[in-house]
Amino acid sequence: MNEHWKEHFEHDIAFHRKTAAIYDHVNTEPRLLANDLLFARLDRRIAKGRAMLDLGCGTGQMLVRYGTRFERCVGVDHSADMLAIARTRVPAVASGHCALVQSEFFEFLETDHERRSLVTCVGCLHHLPVDAFDVFFRLVRDHLSLHGQLLLAEPVATGGAMPPPAVANWNARSVMATRAALMPMEESHEAPIGADVLLRRPEGFGFRRVAASRAWEMFQRGLPATALDHLAMRYLHARYGSTGNVVAVLWQAI
Repeated sequence: MNEHWKEHFEHDIAFHRKTAAIYDHVNTEPRLLANDLLFARLDRRIAKGRAMLDLGCGTGQMLVRYGTRFERCVGVDHSADMLAIARTRVPAVASGHCALVQSEFFEFLETDHERRSLVTCVGCLHHLPVDAFDVFFRLVRDHLSLHGQLLLAEPVATGGAMPPPAVANWNARSVMATRAALMPMEESHEAPIGADVLLRRPEGFGFRRVAASRAWEMFQRGLPATALDHLAMRYLHARYGSTGNVVAVLWQAI
Protein backbone atom coordinates (compact mmCIF):
# COMPACT_ATOMS: atom_id res chain seq x y z
CA MET A 1 0.00 0.00 0.00
CA ASN A 2 1.12 3.55 -0.76
CA GLU A 3 3.20 4.74 2.24
CA HIS A 4 1.47 8.15 2.24
CA TRP A 5 -1.90 6.42 2.49
CA LYS A 6 -0.61 4.16 5.28
CA GLU A 7 0.36 7.16 7.42
CA HIS A 8 -3.03 8.72 6.71
CA PHE A 9 -4.88 5.57 7.81
CA GLU A 10 -2.80 5.13 10.96
CA HIS A 11 -3.90 8.60 12.07
CA ASP A 12 -7.52 7.57 11.44
CA ILE A 13 -7.13 4.38 13.48
CA ALA A 14 -5.78 6.37 16.42
CA PHE A 15 -8.73 8.78 16.23
CA HIS A 16 -11.29 5.98 16.08
CA ARG A 17 -9.62 4.22 18.99
CA LYS A 18 -10.44 7.26 21.12
CA THR A 19 -13.98 7.72 19.83
CA ALA A 20 -15.37 4.20 19.22
CA ALA A 21 -17.07 3.96 22.63
CA ILE A 22 -19.11 7.13 22.03
CA TYR A 23 -19.43 6.92 18.24
CA ASP A 24 -23.02 5.66 18.12
CA HIS A 25 -24.07 8.02 20.92
CA VAL A 26 -22.74 11.06 19.05
CA ASN A 27 -22.84 10.11 15.36
CA THR A 28 -25.40 7.37 14.80
CA GLU A 29 -28.35 7.87 17.16
CA PRO A 30 -28.93 11.60 16.49
CA ARG A 31 -28.98 10.89 12.72
CA LEU A 32 -31.28 7.85 12.59
CA LEU A 33 -34.31 9.65 11.16
CA ALA A 34 -32.20 11.89 8.92
CA ASN A 35 -30.54 8.80 7.45
CA ASP A 36 -33.93 7.22 6.81
CA LEU A 37 -34.93 10.34 4.87
CA LEU A 38 -31.63 10.46 2.97
CA PHE A 39 -31.64 6.79 1.96
CA ALA A 40 -35.39 6.40 1.32
CA ARG A 41 -35.01 7.06 -2.42
CA LEU A 42 -32.23 4.46 -2.65
CA ASP A 43 -33.64 1.80 -0.31
CA ARG A 44 -36.29 0.63 -2.74
CA ARG A 45 -33.76 0.37 -5.58
CA ILE A 46 -31.34 -1.95 -3.81
CA ALA A 47 -31.98 -5.47 -5.04
CA LYS A 48 -31.73 -8.61 -2.94
CA GLY A 49 -28.71 -10.71 -3.77
CA ARG A 50 -26.11 -13.26 -2.80
CA ALA A 51 -23.47 -11.21 -1.00
CA MET A 52 -22.92 -7.74 0.45
CA LEU A 53 -19.62 -6.03 1.28
CA ASP A 54 -19.52 -2.96 3.54
CA LEU A 55 -16.21 -1.11 3.33
CA GLY A 56 -15.44 1.05 6.35
CA CYS A 57 -18.32 -0.59 8.20
CA GLY A 58 -17.56 1.16 11.50
CA THR A 59 -20.12 0.09 14.09
CA GLY A 60 -22.27 -1.64 11.44
CA GLN A 61 -24.89 0.90 10.38
CA MET A 62 -25.15 -0.30 6.74
CA LEU A 63 -24.95 -3.96 7.71
CA VAL A 64 -27.98 -3.47 9.95
CA ARG A 65 -29.78 -1.52 7.24
CA TYR A 66 -29.24 -3.85 4.27
CA GLY A 67 -27.64 -7.08 5.48
CA THR A 68 -30.88 -9.08 5.68
CA ARG A 69 -31.38 -8.65 1.92
CA PHE A 70 -28.37 -10.88 1.22
CA GLU A 71 -27.45 -14.50 1.80
CA ARG A 72 -24.26 -13.37 3.54
CA CYS A 73 -22.40 -10.16 4.22
CA VAL A 74 -18.93 -8.95 5.16
CA GLY A 75 -17.99 -5.77 6.99
CA VAL A 76 -14.44 -4.44 6.70
CA ASP A 77 -12.87 -1.76 8.88
CA HIS A 78 -9.33 -0.91 9.94
CA SER A 79 -10.40 -0.08 13.50
CA ALA A 80 -10.52 -3.01 15.92
CA ASP A 81 -12.34 -0.76 18.37
CA MET A 82 -15.15 0.04 15.93
CA LEU A 83 -15.46 -3.64 14.96
CA ALA A 84 -15.82 -4.58 18.63
CA ILE A 85 -18.92 -2.37 18.79
CA ALA A 86 -20.23 -3.78 15.50
CA ARG A 87 -20.06 -7.32 16.90
CA THR A 88 -22.60 -6.34 19.55
CA ARG A 89 -24.74 -4.22 17.21
CA VAL A 90 -25.18 -6.40 14.10
CA PRO A 91 -27.45 -9.38 14.90
CA ALA A 92 -26.23 -11.32 11.85
CA VAL A 93 -22.73 -11.59 13.35
CA ALA A 94 -23.93 -13.90 16.13
CA SER A 95 -25.84 -16.07 13.66
CA GLY A 96 -22.83 -16.43 11.35
CA HIS A 97 -24.64 -14.65 8.53
CA CYS A 98 -22.17 -11.72 8.71
CA ALA A 99 -18.37 -11.73 9.05
CA LEU A 100 -16.33 -8.77 10.28
CA VAL A 101 -12.78 -8.31 9.01
CA GLN A 102 -10.14 -5.95 10.37
CA SER A 103 -8.26 -4.62 7.34
CA GLU A 104 -7.47 -1.50 5.36
CA PHE A 105 -9.72 -0.83 2.35
CA PHE A 106 -7.07 -1.48 -0.22
CA GLU A 107 -5.36 -4.43 1.42
CA PHE A 108 -8.72 -6.20 1.54
CA LEU A 109 -9.71 -5.32 -2.03
CA GLU A 110 -6.34 -6.39 -3.40
CA THR A 111 -6.41 -9.81 -1.74
CA ASP A 112 -10.13 -10.69 -1.77
CA HIS A 113 -11.46 -12.13 -5.03
CA GLU A 114 -15.16 -12.72 -4.37
CA ARG A 115 -17.70 -10.73 -6.36
CA ARG A 116 -20.59 -9.15 -4.47
CA SER A 117 -24.13 -8.07 -5.32
CA LEU A 118 -23.79 -4.87 -3.29
CA VAL A 119 -20.81 -2.88 -2.03
CA THR A 120 -21.54 -0.06 0.42
CA CYS A 121 -19.11 2.65 1.49
CA VAL A 122 -20.78 5.27 3.66
CA GLY A 123 -19.03 8.11 5.44
CA CYS A 124 -15.63 6.74 4.48
CA LEU A 125 -14.42 8.18 1.17
CA HIS A 126 -13.77 11.54 2.80
CA HIS A 127 -11.28 9.74 5.05
CA LEU A 128 -9.23 8.71 1.99
CA PRO A 129 -6.45 10.76 0.39
CA VAL A 130 -7.80 12.42 -2.77
CA ASP A 131 -5.35 10.49 -4.95
CA ALA A 132 -6.90 7.22 -3.73
CA PHE A 133 -10.39 7.80 -5.17
CA ASP A 134 -9.72 6.44 -8.65
CA VAL A 135 -7.96 3.36 -7.28
CA PHE A 136 -10.94 2.78 -5.01
CA PHE A 137 -13.49 2.89 -7.85
CA ARG A 138 -11.42 0.60 -10.06
CA LEU A 139 -10.97 -2.02 -7.33
CA VAL A 140 -14.63 -1.91 -6.25
CA ARG A 141 -15.81 -2.37 -9.85
CA ASP A 142 -13.73 -5.54 -10.04
CA HIS A 143 -15.47 -6.87 -6.91
CA LEU A 144 -19.03 -6.53 -8.20
CA SER A 145 -21.04 -9.28 -9.85
CA LEU A 146 -22.97 -8.72 -13.09
CA HIS A 147 -25.27 -5.71 -12.51
CA GLY A 148 -23.91 -5.41 -8.97
CA GLN A 149 -24.54 -2.17 -7.10
CA LEU A 150 -22.39 0.38 -5.27
CA LEU A 151 -23.86 2.65 -2.59
CA LEU A 152 -21.93 5.77 -1.55
CA ALA A 153 -22.84 8.52 0.92
CA GLU A 154 -20.59 11.34 2.12
CA PRO A 155 -20.49 14.91 3.39
CA VAL A 156 -19.75 17.15 0.41
CA ALA A 157 -18.41 20.64 -0.09
CA THR A 158 -21.10 23.30 -0.60
CA GLY A 159 -18.94 26.15 -1.86
CA GLY A 160 -19.41 28.05 1.36
CA ALA A 161 -23.20 27.73 1.45
CA MET A 162 -24.54 27.35 4.98
CA PRO A 163 -27.62 25.45 6.15
CA PRO A 164 -30.83 27.43 5.70
CA PRO A 165 -31.87 29.25 8.90
CA ALA A 166 -34.80 26.88 9.43
CA VAL A 167 -32.44 23.87 9.40
CA ALA A 168 -29.85 25.60 11.61
CA ASN A 169 -32.54 26.61 14.12
CA TRP A 170 -33.91 23.08 14.24
CA ASN A 171 -30.45 21.58 14.83
CA ALA A 172 -29.68 24.10 17.58
CA ARG A 173 -32.35 22.45 19.75
CA SER A 174 -31.58 18.85 18.78
CA VAL A 175 -29.87 16.17 20.86
CA MET A 176 -26.68 16.90 18.93
CA ALA A 177 -26.50 20.36 20.52
CA THR A 178 -25.24 18.72 23.70
CA ARG A 179 -23.71 15.51 22.38
CA ALA A 180 -21.36 17.12 19.83
CA ALA A 181 -19.15 18.43 22.62
CA LEU A 182 -18.32 14.83 23.60
CA MET A 183 -16.34 14.26 20.39
CA PRO A 184 -12.64 15.23 20.62
CA MET A 185 -11.82 18.42 18.76
CA GLU A 186 -8.85 16.91 16.94
CA GLU A 187 -10.17 15.22 13.84
CA SER A 188 -8.70 12.62 11.56
CA HIS A 189 -7.37 13.81 8.21
CA GLU A 190 -10.75 14.40 6.59
CA ALA A 191 -12.76 17.08 4.86
CA PRO A 192 -15.93 17.19 2.74
CA ILE A 193 -15.25 16.01 -0.79
CA GLY A 194 -16.54 17.39 -4.06
CA ALA A 195 -20.06 16.23 -4.93
CA ASP A 196 -18.82 15.23 -8.40
CA VAL A 197 -16.72 12.46 -6.82
CA LEU A 198 -19.99 10.76 -5.87
CA LEU A 199 -22.29 11.96 -8.63
CA ARG A 200 -20.09 11.60 -11.73
CA ARG A 201 -16.65 10.07 -11.25
CA PRO A 202 -17.80 6.41 -11.07
CA GLU A 203 -19.06 6.74 -14.68
CA GLY A 204 -15.45 6.50 -15.81
CA PHE A 205 -15.03 3.11 -14.14
CA GLY A 206 -17.94 1.16 -15.60
CA PHE A 207 -20.89 2.35 -13.52
CA ARG A 208 -24.35 3.70 -14.37
CA ARG A 209 -26.08 5.99 -11.89
CA VAL A 210 -29.35 4.52 -10.60
CA ALA A 211 -30.54 7.09 -8.04
CA ALA A 212 -29.23 9.95 -5.93
CA SER A 213 -30.38 11.81 -2.82
CA ARG A 214 -29.17 14.95 -1.08
CA ALA A 215 -29.87 16.51 2.30
CA TRP A 216 -28.69 18.98 4.90
CA GLU A 217 -27.33 17.32 7.98
CA MET A 218 -30.13 17.24 10.55
CA PHE A 219 -30.56 15.74 13.99
CA GLN A 220 -33.47 14.49 16.05
CA ARG A 221 -34.78 16.18 19.17
CA GLY A 222 -36.06 12.96 20.67
CA LEU A 223 -34.69 9.43 20.99
CA PRO A 224 -36.55 7.62 19.66
CA ALA A 225 -37.80 10.14 17.12
CA THR A 226 -41.00 11.89 18.15
CA ALA A 227 -44.00 12.78 16.01
CA LEU A 228 -42.63 16.35 15.88
CA ASP A 229 -39.28 15.03 14.62
CA HIS A 230 -40.98 13.15 11.81
CA LEU A 231 -43.19 16.07 10.81
CA ALA A 232 -40.57 18.81 10.99
CA MET A 233 -37.63 16.89 9.55
CA ARG A 234 -39.65 15.52 6.63
CA TYR A 235 -40.71 19.06 5.80
CA LEU A 236 -37.19 20.48 6.09
CA HIS A 237 -35.79 17.63 4.00
CA ALA A 238 -38.37 18.13 1.25
CA ARG A 239 -38.02 21.93 1.31
CA TYR A 240 -34.25 22.35 1.50
CA GLY A 241 -32.58 18.98 0.95
CA SER A 242 -31.66 19.44 -2.70
CA THR A 243 -28.92 21.95 -1.79
CA GLY A 244 -27.61 20.03 1.21
CA ASN A 245 -24.17 19.00 2.40
CA VAL A 246 -24.73 15.23 2.38
CA VAL A 247 -25.05 13.19 -0.84
CA ALA A 248 -26.01 9.53 -1.25
CA VAL A 249 -25.79 7.77 -4.62
CA LEU A 250 -26.60 4.28 -5.86
CA TRP A 251 -24.58 3.04 -8.87
CA GLN A 252 -24.84 -0.15 -10.94
CA ALA A 253 -21.99 -1.95 -12.65
CA ILE A 254 -22.39 -2.12 -16.44
